[in-house]
Amino acid sequence: MLDIASLDLKGRRVLVTGALGKTGRAMADLLTGLGAVVYGTDRKTDGSLEGMIDVRPREDADLLTEHQIEIVFVSPGVPLSGPLFARARDLSIPIIGDLDLGYLYLKKNTGNARIVAITGTDGKSTTTALIAHLLREAGIQALECGNYGLPFSAAVLQPTTVFVCECSSYQLEDLHYFKPDVGLLLNIAPDHLDRYAGMADYLRAKLNLFSLQEKEDFAVIGPGILATCHELGIGADEFPGRLNSVLTEVGEDKPAARLGDATLAWSEFAVNSETNRRNAVMTLAGIEALLKKGVDGGYAATAFYERVLRGLKSFRGLPHRQEIVVEREGVIFVNDSKATTVHAALSAVASFPGKKVYLLLGGLDKNSDFSLFREGEGLRIYPFGKAADKIAEQTGVTRRFAGLEEAFYEALREARRSTAYFGGSTQPDSVILLSPACASQDAYRNYEERGEHFRRLALQ
Repeated sequence: MLDIASLDLKGRRVLVTGALGKTGRAMADLLTGLGAVVYGTDRKTDGSLEGMIDVRPREDADLLTEHQIEIVFVSPGVPLSGPLFARARDLSIPIIGDLDLGYLYLKKNTGNARIVAITGTDGKSTTTALIAHLLREAGIQALECGNYGLPFSAAVLQPTTVFVCECSSYQLEDLHYFKPDVGLLLNIAPDHLDRYAGMADYLRAKLNLFSLQEKEDFAVIGPGILATCHELGIGADEFPGRLNSVLTEVGEDKPAARLGDATLAWSEFAVNSETNRRNAVMTLAGIEALLKKGVDGGYAATAFYERVLRGLKSFRGLPHRQEIVVEREGVIFVNDSKATTVHAALSAVASFPGKKVYLLLGGLDKNSDFSLFREGEGLRIYPFGKAADKIAEQTGVTRRFAGLEEAFYEALREARRSTAYFGGSTQPDSVILLSPACASQDAYRNYEERGEHFRRLALQ
């Protein structure tokens, strides 16, 4: 009988879906190393599936019986609603993702390593990077992985003390083994509603992060999560009633960064903004929970706390996430291309109080509601891309632009006309902000390419 938990896969026939992607490739490499016979499929037909038996682009249910597949390994971007997965369930063929595969390997080979897992609508990557940075600054070996950094099934091959793993809702939809020592759910806002039936289903996918935790583990949730569960009809029997781990709900107001009995003024935080302060508060709550699991770097408590907090001074943030590209002639140019939700873009706008924000908003709509944006004395909106018409209609603006570049130059012209810089002011009073609240694939391969385009425009 097939025993997945033991990872005794030598000679077993397995299928990797989405095999051309970074995560699919990582799973295939690990499975090959375990002796499995790996079949690979992907909708893309260009690119090599070296080391796999290439059955692209097939995704039909007959693929399973034709090749006697015993386990299906699924990449995060592949929807679990297709006929191949329905047949797999009918045949009782296990469907396993990157997180489960990596977890089983980790526990079999390096059982002492800890896992901190992060999910949420916005801020996941920044929080993942910040946790790893602070732990390293305090002398603890930490590695970013999952949806940010190395795929988890590749990361587990690296020696480290703490795996800091970003988890998307896609990765969390169908967990069987993955059990983080500390799980963080940062926030929740409408996103990926093209994949989920509604907000409740989307939130349930996020809550799966905690589903396999045990009483010695920790679940850390951001402000308002419990209230949102109540609003969406997710009752106590679903969450938090079914939790086995220790639940901590983080509050809103934190006048300073605090860990244990050590504090640091927010003014010393290298990327001090409202959004990043929220990320840092959740980060410190996660690290505090991790300390209760016995990870302390070998220092006395107070010394460890102070070393962690000092790391806030040296964290530089991530590209494309409220990244200040340049400040010139009274205008700050901010690349927040990673902000693909309305919630993230609203947070970015709020991070520049007292300044006039020229917001570049647009791209590929994800069934979002843009009516929350309203022009006023401190905000001008420049809709662009495929979503431009919808954004203009819902926000009440008349302007719209075919692409980012056209929107950028119009925003720049207006910012230069209104800035007090040319009247002798020494402080920048205007922000040209790319925080699009949309996906990028109407004009770019990904948000990074869109952000790099903005950087070039800002720097020329």
